[in-house]
Amino acid sequence: MDAKRQHRYGTNHLMPSYRFAITIGAIAMVSLGAGCNSAIDGQPRSAISKTTGSNDTTSNSAPTVTNTLPGPHPPPNQFTDGTSFDPCFAYSSSEIESWGVSSSNVVDAGADNELVRGCRWRGDGLYVSQIVANRSVSEFLSYTGAKPIEVGGLHGVVYWNPPGTHERCEVVLPSQGAVVSTGVHVDPKAEQTIPDPCKKSADIAAQTAPRLPK
Repeated sequence: MDAKRQHRYGTNHLMPSYRFAITIGAIAMVSLGAGCNSAIDGQPRSAISKTTGSNDTTSNSAPTVTNTLPGPHPPPNQFTDGTSFDPCFAYSSSEIESWGVSSSNVVDAGADNELVRGCRWRGDGLYVSQIVANRSVSEFLSYTGAKPIEVGGLHGVVYWNPPGTHERCEVVLPSQGAVVSTGVHVDPKAEQTIPDPCKKSADIAAQTAPRLPK
């Protein structure tokens, strides 16, 4: 990793913070906590062993997308051009809101961080993000606590971020020459309705998997 990327990533490595008042950072690889303990094949214990998305109402056809971004959307660059997939324009408003967040309460993750592109959506105690970066799944598997997961026939990684906390759970899937990371953060007031952020993240990733260019 060159000096510029190392400086921008710091101790985190991909994903921006869900705290909207905090400047976008990047993800740290973490150990899976109790809410996402691994079972057979490293799957989250509360999730099915292979998330296929076969029961989802989402089809493989392109949804009707409404652009609700607050400003210009940065194009892919040398750090994010590994896949043509763009999380900010991959879903309809109804699909985004089915996750429990508002399609209009959105932040462009790449607006002030050239190392990633994607979007973050906020709901009532829930934050969902999808981020693209030119990295490989194997990089994530090398971090302490990261576990393999299969979603929609794609072999990815699930982990808690940051280390030693249950702050958010991320599912990373491959797409062309990059990865697409789906992150879920649940505030205490939403923990009763979303007790397992890793399952939530895997469920959203199951909607994403059929849309990812191979």
